[in-house]
Amino acid sequence: MQNSHVNNAAKRAPARASSPQPTNAQPTELEILTVAEAARTLRLSVRTLSRLAEVGEGPRFLQLSERRIGFLKPDLVAWAESRARSKSAA
Repeated sequence: MQNSHVNNAAKRAPARASSPQPTNAQPTELEILTVAEAARTLRLSVRTLSRLAEVGEGPRFLQLSERRIGFLKPDLVAWAESRARSKSAA
């Protein structure tokens, strides 16, 4: 006795995955800046940026490995804008 659903499945053409439709959107390229590049962008010394990152007061960063961090430019801009003041703290 054969299962009819097994025979019917064998007769059917294999399902094909639909290919993605082309879009006009440009691929997003993730540009990760080094500490030196990020410091230069923010006009800070490498040591100052590293210290700020260590104590959690700097821009958001990516932990790339145990000893290496990187920064995304939008995170640097957001951090710099968050530090904008209209009056100098005296």
